[in-house]
Amino acid sequence: MATPGIDQVNALVREAVLRDDGTSGSVLFLDSNKKVAQDNSNLFWSASNARLGIAITSPTGKLHVNQGSTTGAIPAAHFEQDDVSEEMLRFTGQAAADVLTQTLVAGASVTTATKAGFIRVNVQDEGNVMTDGDYYLEVFTIT
Repeated sequence: MATPGIDQVNALVREAVLRDDGTSGSVLFLDSNKKVAQDNSNLFWSASNARLGIAITSPTGKLHVNQGSTTGAIPAAHFEQDDVSEEMLRFTGQAAADVLTQTLVAGASVTTATKAGFIRVNVQDEGNVMTDGDYYLEVFTIT
């Protein structure tokens, strides 16, 4: 097999990178055959409002994940942490005042709440309602 010339290589790169036969909003990736592919029903970019949809083609947030109907226990998101000395999630923005208006458990009879552990969250509050830093949130199982 002959080695392709520079013109052939450039043509292949243009075909892979500068596709013009894709659907608007497509996020291109390499499929299992190492061919450029798209799958808008599972990965979609809305350029008009700068939103990314995972399993949804009309995202309503900057990142919108639609878990949909799944078989088995497949979470909508999974975060894994190898080093517990680092923060797991960081929320940066403006905190709300210290007022809780929602019922935590609505329409249920809670007999047991067992502490399962803590989640470390790093807060950078741009509105200065909360002090910036690490907070440890208790996590409970409720039965």
